[in-house]
Amino acid sequence: MEYINFLSLRFFLRARGGFLSFMSAVSILGIVIGVAALITVMAVMNGFDLELRNKIIQNNPHILITSEEVFSIDRSLLKALSVKGVRSVVPFAYLQGFVRVRDKISPCFIRGIDITSGKPFLPKGFDGNIPEGNSVLIGKDMAAQFGLRPGDRLILLSPITGMDYQANVSGIFETGLYQYDSQTILAPLSLVRRLLFLQDNEANAIGIFLDNPMDASYIKRRLFDVLKDRGLSALTWIESNKSLFSALKLEKYVMFLILLLIVIVAAFNIVSSLVVLVATRTKEIAVLKALGLTNGEIYRLFLNIGILIGIAGALIGGIIGVGLSLAIEHWHLIRLPADVYYIDYLPAKLELTDAFLVIVSAISIAVLSSLYPSSQAARLEPARALRYE
Repeated sequence: MEYINFLSLRFFLRARGGFLSFMSAVSILGIVIGVAALITVMAVMNGFDLELRNKIIQNNPHILITSEEVFSIDRSLLKALSVKGVRSVVPFAYLQGFVRVRDKISPCFIRGIDITSGKPFLPKGFDGNIPEGNSVLIGKDMAAQFGLRPGDRLILLSPITGMDYQANVSGIFETGLYQYDSQTILAPLSLVRRLLFLQDNEANAIGIFLDNPMDASYIKRRLFDVLKDRGLSALTWIESNKSLFSALKLEKYVMFLILLLIVIVAAFNIVSSLVVLVATRTKEIAVLKALGLTNGEIYRLFLNIGILIGIAGALIGGIIGVGLSLAIEHWHLIRLPADVYYIDYLPAKLELTDAFLVIVSAISIAVLSSLYPSSQAARLEPARALRYE
C-alpha cells in the first residue's frame, strides 16, 4: 500500500503543463476559504450568544416574581423563597415611565431598589453606592443622550399615577448593553413607591439571584407551591429571553449551512481537477494496470489525491479560522453600532468542537467528490488506452 500513497503524492504534486497544479490549488483555496469562514462565523455566533447571556445574567434577576396586583413583603415570604441554591431574594418596584431633562423627554425603565438589599441589581464593575434619598443612577448612553453628569437634575414621570419627581444623578453606570444603558434608571425603592402610590411594605416584584443561573428552571419548579399559594407567578431569565436565544441558535445553523456551500462549490473543483488528471494520465494508468495494479488500487490512488486536497484545504483553513477567531475574541477588532446589535463590539468564542466539525465536514465532502473520478480511472482498459500511443 505504501507505493499507492507514493504514486498518489507524485500525481498530486507533479502535473503536465502546470494546468492540473493550478486546478488543484484552486480546489484547495476554495476549501480554505470555506473552512476559515465557517469557523470564524460560528465563533462569532458563539460569542454573541455568550456575551448577551452573561450581560443579561449580570444585570437582571435570574428569577422574577410578579403578581397581577401589588403585594405585601413579609419575612415569611422571603424565607420561603430562600431555598438551597438561592443567593439572595430582593424585593423591588418598577415601572415603565418617562425621564425629562429640560425640553427633552424619553421613555425609560425605572427600577426601585432598597439600600439594604439592592446590591445585586448594581451593574458589574460599578463601584458607586446604591442610590438613596432623591438620587438616581443612569446608564452611560442615557447620560450622553441628555448631556448629564453626576450632580445634574432630571424629572421622573409616572404614566400610571401622573406623578413626577425631581431627582439628582449620583452616578453613571455601564453594562455594555445599549438597551439597558440607554433606558434604565436605578432609583431608591422609596422614590418608586411614591411614583406608584405603594405602601412602605409593598412591592410589585421580587428578584431572585442564584448561585448558578443555569439552575433557574429547577429552582422555579421547587418554588411552585410557595408561589401558587400566594397568587404569585415566576419568570426565569431563560424564559424572558427565549426568543432572542432561539433566534441566535437558528441563525448559527443557517449560517453554517450557507457557508458550507462554499466548501461544496470547492468540491466541484476537486471533481473537475481529478477528471482532468485521469484524462492527462491515461497512459500512466494503463501502464500501471499492465504492470499488475488492480482496479481497486487505481481507485485508491485517485481517491487519495482527493483526500490530500481535502486535508490540505481543511487544515490550512482551520489554522486561519482559529487564528482569526482568537484575534477577534481577545482584541475586539471590529466595533459595532450598539443601538443595532445590543453590544458595541464584535465578540467571538472559539469552540474546538465546532472547528473539528467544520474540518471533518470539509474532508468528508472532498472524499465524496473524489468517488466518481476515481471509479472512472479504475474502469479504464489498458489495451484501449495504449492503442494509439
